[in-house]
Amino acid sequence: MGFHLLKNIFEQILDVSNYKAIIIDDEEAAIVSIKLIIEDFCQDVEVAGSAQSASQGIQLINDKQPDIVFLDIEMPKMNGFEMLEILPERNFELIFITAYNQYALEAFKVNAIDYLLKPISIPELINAVKRVRARRSVANYTVPDYSNLFNSLAVISHKKVAINSMDGVEYIDPEQIIYLEAEGAYTHIITTETKFTTPKNLKDFMDIPALTGFFRIHNSYIVNLLHIKKYNRKEAFVVMSNTHHVTVSRRNKDDFLKAMDDLTK
Repeated sequence: MGFHLLKNIFEQILDVSNYKAIIIDDEEAAIVSIKLIIEDFCQDVEVAGSAQSASQGIQLINDKQPDIVFLDIEMPKMNGFEMLEILPERNFELIFITAYNQYALEAFKVNAIDYLLKPISIPELINAVKRVRARRSVANYTVPDYSNLFNSLAVISHKKVAINSMDGVEYIDPEQIIYLEAEGAYTHIITTETKFTTPKNLKDFMDIPALTGFFRIHNSYIVNLLHIKKYNRKEAFVVMSNTHHVTVSRRNKDDFLKAMDDLTK
């Protein structure tokens, strides 16, 4: 058998073993980050294209027929879930990308679906790709059925928190709440968009089902774990997504660190 024929067979084998991936995210920085990590650490994954909107993503999926789609959840006009619902076929593995959509994360965990939190972590992306490889290496491999995930999201994505404020009732998406701060008999609610005050005690918020991703980190604070950007071990405080510093009480420190550890698994 000639050298060139052997070379062609070898190249075909390599091509078969490669995974074709596309990235759909409205943030160019996220696309660049994922591309760089894949190039450096996932040699058998080829990024065949990227799109910065759901409509472009649909066209890209139809054109490239990818094996893996890295899909941002929060995109303007049409989000990632809405995009998936209108696709006639989903013959690919999904790795979701999200900033802090806590309800989506709960659904992913329940349904064992891969996701990446922004900013993108190198080890998390590598592990997500490893799980894709493991699933696809099974002899009777079939593309995952995402129907249970969509059913879960259909139920939980509409949850809002109703909070009595000084001039009415505020209906808030829980993932927009950064933290709650006690001041006497009142509680300040700080969100990604605004701040308001409610004549309600901080402890009353602990039993609200929609706030399952929150933690009472201090006697005066309940924080959204997904809005925590940094934990300062030496001075025992966390930095929230709006740069506000919140002290971690000594009594709650161990439980808080365990909650954060569970969130990153």
